[in-house]
Amino acid sequence: MDQVQHSEGLCNAIMALISPELYDSGLKAIELIKQGQEIVKPHPHQQQWPSIFIASQVIVNRVTPPHRDSGGCPTHYDLIMSAGTHTKAELSVPELGVHLSIAWRCCGSVWKGVSA
Repeated sequence: MDQVQHSEGLCNAIMALISPELYDSGLKAIELIKQGQEIVKPHPHQQQWPSIFIASQVIVNRVTPPHRDSGGCPTHYDLIMSAGTHTKAELSVPELGVHLSIAWRCCGSVWKGVSA
């Protein structure tokens, strides 16, 4: 958990800026989970969870085919972060004709209604 504290803090701050209501909702949900509510089985690390998100996904050195995330609310955001020792990363959104080179240690958000 200590290794993700800084990146999760950055993601939390970005969400607080771009969608304060969504940030507040996430924070309230995580607080309930830490209090043992809204959770079926406690996890030993739940008190250390640093994020307003209930989950995170890591894609390492991977090319993913174009897709649309079907989970979650379509009006919410996905946060995308590029971190590590790589020297090149790209994000393509074919529906919009967008192909971006992503800088190392870059973070951004994508509205869930868009394929990435």
